Amino acid sequence: MKRLVYIVLVLMTMAGLVMGSVMGRAFAGENTAMIGVSARVLSYMTKSVINRAETLSISLEDIEKGYIDVKNATAIAVKTNSREGYMLSFGTINGPFTGMTVFDSGRSTVVSIGGGLVYNPTDGRTEKLLSYRFYLSKDTAHGSYAWPVMVDVVAN
Repeated sequence: MKRLVYIVLVLMTMAGLVMGSVMGRAFAGENTAMIGVSARVLSYMTKSVINRAETLSISLEDIEKGYIDVKNATAIAVKTNSREGYMLSFGTINGPFTGMTVFDSGRSTVVSIGGGLVYNPTDGRTEKLLSYRFYLSKDTAHGSYAWPVMVDVVAN
């Protein structure tokens, strides 16, 4: 029985070698095949807050002007591989404000008190230094307030 199994295995091996060499010679260079490959790179985004003001101090002079300017109040770093850029999302906390303007690298955007989005076309790594102008309501009292702006990053 062992001898029979041995003979069958030898014959199968020889048949495989013969068929492989015949088929390889018979069709070598005659067959072509095209394979399509596609890949989708998922976008990612990270944000880190480098610095953020903790409080907002409003003086009587600010109330008379009707607004307060705060320079370089938020510093954030954004890293993304998205070619479509990202949005800066501004949310506001309750306070004596009617609106605000965000200043970013020479660009200014008016944001309602309810918040808003600001498009940023840059991809790669970017550091943002943001300044603000807060428009004060008529019933504003002078004093110190908790910082009224929350900044987040949203992928496009």
